[in-house]
Amino acid sequence: MSTLRFCLRRNVRTTSRSWPVALALAVPPLVLFWPFVFGGKVLFWGTPLLQFYPWRELAVQMLRAGQLPLWNPYLGNGTPLAANLQSAIFYPLNALYLLIPVRWAMGYTAVLHVLLAGLFMYLYGRTLGLGRFASIIGGLAYMLSGYMVARLEFLTENAAFPWIALLFCLTERLVRRRDRLTVLALGLTIGVQFLAGHAQTWTYSIWATGLYVLFRAWQESRRQDAGLRSQIRVWALFALAAAVGVGVAAVQVLPTWELTRLSQRASGLDWDFAMQYSFWPWRILSLFAPDFFGNPARGDFWGYATYWEDAGYIGVLPLGLALFAVAKWGLAKRRRKGTEVTGLRVVPFFGILATGSLVLAMGKNTPIFPLVYRYVPGFGLFQAPARLLCIYTLAVATLAAIGAETLKPGARLHAFCRLAAVSGGGMLLASLAGHFLVAGIRVTFLDAVARFAVLLIASAGLVLLYRPSRAWWPALTVVFVAADLIIAGWGLNPALDPRIYDASTITGAILREQEPARTFIFHDAEYAITFSKKYLSFQDFGSPDLERWWGMREALLPNLGVIERLPSANNFDPLQVGRTHDLIALADDLPPMDALPLLGQMNVGYVITGTADTSLAGLDLIHANEDIAVYRNPHLLPRAWIVPQARVIPDPSALLAELTSPAFDPRQQVLLEREPATPPSDPGLQAPVSGLILHERPNGVTITVPPGAGGYLVCADTWYPGWRAYVDGVAVEILRANYAFRAIALPAGAREVVFVYRPRSFLVGGLISAATLGLVGLASLPRLRRWRRRNGK
Repeated sequence: MSTLRFCLRRNVRTTSRSWPVALALAVPPLVLFWPFVFGGKVLFWGTPLLQFYPWRELAVQMLRAGQLPLWNPYLGNGTPLAANLQSAIFYPLNALYLLIPVRWAMGYTAVLHVLLAGLFMYLYGRTLGLGRFASIIGGLAYMLSGYMVARLEFLTENAAFPWIALLFCLTERLVRRRDRLTVLALGLTIGVQFLAGHAQTWTYSIWATGLYVLFRAWQESRRQDAGLRSQIRVWALFALAAAVGVGVAAVQVLPTWELTRLSQRASGLDWDFAMQYSFWPWRILSLFAPDFFGNPARGDFWGYATYWEDAGYIGVLPLGLALFAVAKWGLAKRRRKGTEVTGLRVVPFFGILATGSLVLAMGKNTPIFPLVYRYVPGFGLFQAPARLLCIYTLAVATLAAIGAETLKPGARLHAFCRLAAVSGGGMLLASLAGHFLVAGIRVTFLDAVARFAVLLIASAGLVLLYRPSRAWWPALTVVFVAADLIIAGWGLNPALDPRIYDASTITGAILREQEPARTFIFHDAEYAITFSKKYLSFQDFGSPDLERWWGMREALLPNLGVIERLPSANNFDPLQVGRTHDLIALADDLPPMDALPLLGQMNVGYVITGTADTSLAGLDLIHANEDIAVYRNPHLLPRAWIVPQARVIPDPSALLAELTSPAFDPRQQVLLEREPATPPSDPGLQAPVSGLILHERPNGVTITVPPGAGGYLVCADTWYPGWRAYVDGVAVEILRANYAFRAIALPAGAREVVFVYRPRSFLVGGLISAATLGLVGLASLPRLRRWRRRNGK
């Protein structure tokens, strides 16, 4: 009984200390994201509608039917689904998608990750030895940062970002404890972050964490006078954790690596494309005043590129506390005392990390990033250097927490705060005067300066009010920081009626009444409808009117056809099969009328253009609305047909050029890159055979062949490793045909052909992941048993 009373008292004390922390970290995001949590609205603007919902709704449907979502037959003439990292099918927290409708799960999981970001940053602060108040300040600055909130609708970035803080937390424990359980926990975190679906964030995280390991191992070895061997041991343990992480994520790593090698990014990114969304140097001003160049939530953003790519605001007071931490460390260093306590020992690292990541985020705007891009592994794989702001945000939030911990009343600090308050008053007066005295100045400048001035005055006043004996001060400060960040983030994630994901469109219904075939929209038309006309404007998010946004659904922009199970040759996936990408690019480069025969070879029967485009006006018009016109392609070929002849062109470039040659007739001949190992012994026909019966099934297709047909069966589906073919149950070789498609040598008398997608990369990766998880479980058992025994006592 005494043991039970002791445990109950301990739990009550723990709960009484924990609930203020939970309240401080949970309430602000629930307020900011109220429409998604309690308001009956859903995320939709941009990628949720165009990418994440189509991917994940298809994957969920397949999983509920007992099928692995390995292949997506509705995009790009067929494309890998699980290998598409951003589908994040194997990410553990995405299990929520199986429990509730996908349209709700997107918002709930996004908010969940905001909460996790705050929790993990709080835990990291506590691991550094900081108090609850300081750790809460760090958690709020991290979880409600501009980087996190402005990118909420980029669901994989949102999912990967919180784990950076946990990586640093566990790395700090690893440096101090060097125990097995911490190594395993760090390894699991590395693996889970990769499974979250954003390789760029993961790569930056691993580099930043690796540098932290080097710094802290060196620092601890100096403090303990342990020498180089101690540092090497920490490095080895971190390398082991990284290996565990890669092993855990192997089920995703291997398929994604295979897709990357065969994708449009296999030979690296085009330099201009990679440097898009480099952090605009003038946006440094928005680190202090987030809406200095306007805000798309208010419809007045006018800065470079997009608002969200350069969003790095963490609050005026947290930024001030971060600068205070650096000053405090410098003062302690000069006096040669106090740098080993209260987290100050890591200040130089995070000061350099914040500065370095901000400079690198500027991309093409400095001479530094191009060198890193070319010579540091991983950096050359990605677009948008501004996403290095994820590391900047972590660094500054950590410094803010340390600054809050080391804050003490003093004459010098009070003098500085008075100066800041007076400066803020001057800026506020200047801003108000600017509305009347300066003609032509942008209102966003004046409003942002006024807002910053008010927050600066309030922050200085709060610090002047600080006394350790005032118990109300931490609560007031937490409310102030949360309010600042909530106001800054308000409206950055437009919400809409959930019916945007529901019913079928008129366009889709009309196409389903036609002969089954793929759709295609030319890039210029897609861009004009999506960006130039009215839907996705980077300057203004637009009104949350369902009728207005329904027009986007009706336009069947990529990847919206997946929602209605309408196959398309287009693909809006970030990683696309390279050969298919080449075909689409070639079609886009040709005049529309000249592109139709090539599109016909892709089983494209319906071509979509803007209503103002008259280049296809002579064709049969199937449907038109305010945005689009849908024309029938007179050069449509079936999805599968049999030809009597094959011609070998070993050079892929020459073969691609031959596809558009007037002399090439795809009905009579298939173009191969090598001779088949077993050519058809008796073609059995002199004319092509079409009208084959296709039966689509998950990760495969069955084709019924007419009696007596023989030759080469051509299937206008993407050639990709992992596909296997069976003719009447006998395995046969799959040939790469017509540059990007599949063909088999079909013997006369064959009756049924079955294509099945069974990728070896997934099977091997799954085995490695299962084995790694098993080893992690076995390695954890002794420690868990000791923990249970201690708690039992």
